[in-house]
Amino acid sequence: MAQEANRGGIMKSDEARRRLRENIRKGKEGEGIAKEKLEIAGYEVKRTPKGKDFYAVKRNFAGKVVDSKHVEVKTGRARLSQAEKEAKKRLGSRYRVDRKNPWL
Repeated sequence: MAQEANRGGIMKSDEARRRLRENIRKGKEGEGIAKEKLEIAGYEVKRTPKGKDFYAVKRNFAGKVVDSKHVEVKTGRARLSQAEKEAKKRLGSRYRVDRKNPWL
């Protein structure tokens, strides 16, 4: 198996690169599914920086916010990053981790 050094000097095999690409693809699919479900449920969905994937807001007919949440989408056995753990601790019940099965 061919290997090459990455920026940090650590050897990375072709298999590891293939697995990373596959995980990224599954993650994007999971985010797309979660975003569609939130929009169908009447939420306005916006991408957010570091610590979460989306910020979702639901408004009533007068435009008043009736529900808001920060959503992090995880597929398979993916774990929360340190930034995501900190956001979850800081935001409490407003932070939701949405687990998606990448095989469906």
